[in-house]
Amino acid sequence: MKNISLYKTILPTPIYSFLRMIKRKWYAFVRRNGGKDWTDKIIMERDRISSEEHLSKITHKGDFVYSEKGFRVFNGHHNIFLGSNIYLVDSLLNAGDTVGKITIDDYVFFGTNVSILARAHNYNVFNLDRHQQITEKPIHIKEGAWIASGAIVLGGVTIGKHSVVGAGAVVASDVEDYAIVAGNPAKFIRFIEHK
Repeated sequence: MKNISLYKTILPTPIYSFLRMIKRKWYAFVRRNGGKDWTDKIIMERDRISSEEHLSKITHKGDFVYSEKGFRVFNGHHNIFLGSNIYLVDSLLNAGDTVGKITIDDYVFFGTNVSILARAHNYNVFNLDRHQQITEKPIHIKEGAWIASGAIVLGGVTIGKHSVVGAGAVVASDVEDYAIVAGNPAKFIRFIEHK
């Protein structure tokens, strides 16, 4: 017995033949233009443009706000407030539509792959309800804080002035000014000496 494609069994023959022709032409086009490297270049270009577009859609921002390829806003461009001299690198910001405001003060900087998540799903419900019910809590990252690579900041958190969040930390509660926290969940390590 022949191995028959699912599409061939559910689509009329002319449509199936047309789709096969398009697929063959696409693969031939990709091979002629450099194969996988060529498609990777398209994806990289799309990501770079996407990052710039995401940053440009944030209307409440100061001067010298920098991002790199991979930076994105999942939701709530209008509910993100950025100060000046901020380095967002390739972070993900997920702000709410109403109360899930993200505020990032002056001189804050991120390591790579930082996630700031002011929205979540309601874990008290199940199935489709869990997909659809969004909860929102504000996040405030105060002046001069450093959020190291891979850290995740959850909704309802304030990160204090000049504090440090260690790499890979998951911050679910407030961080005091000049404090160092690390771990999952993030725990207080020590204070930074200052005058």
